[in-house]
Amino acid sequence: MNRQPQIVETFIKKVLAHFDEADPAKLQLFLQLFNPHQCKIIFNSQPFGQAVQFLQAWQTQVVLTQHIITAVDFHVIPGTGTIVCNVNCKVRFDESGKDKSGLDSAIPANGPDSRAGPGNRGLDKPRPIWGTYYGVSLQLVLEDRIFTNDLNGVISSMNYTIVFKPSDSLMNI
Repeated sequence: MNRQPQIVETFIKKVLAHFDEADPAKLQLFLQLFNPHQCKIIFNSQPFGQAVQFLQAWQTQVVLTQHIITAVDFHVIPGTGTIVCNVNCKVRFDESGKDKSGLDSAIPANGPDSRAGPGNRGLDKPRPIWGTYYGVSLQLVLEDRIFTNDLNGVISSMNYTIVFKPSDSLMNI
């Protein structure tokens, strides 16, 4: 039985889950998936020299996200050890004005509302306010080692492009 489609889709879900991760400590786990020597990353026509630059920018400059896969198409290129994946998905952004750690960029963290006390919810993590879904086209070039469950350095190239922006969104990307 050919399990390649399930393996590729599971890997894509793992990549998107890393994008949605709010904990900066887990950045290293995502970085391990990228080829450390020659990985090409493009985000909305903006090239990044190294995976670590892109991932740090994503972690620090992008708010919470939620990705949903709508379609996955992949082709194993015979004799090259590579897989080309085309993923269509949707993403929505937290439009609450909070960053990934739940802090408001306009109000200092040491303000009067940040003290703990009875009935004070200042330290509770706020719920995200999700905006409308954007359309995303994601292309990945992977090494076929993913079929043997070797996931270290398997992403050789990634192109993440937002292809649809809803008119009612507050985000500017």
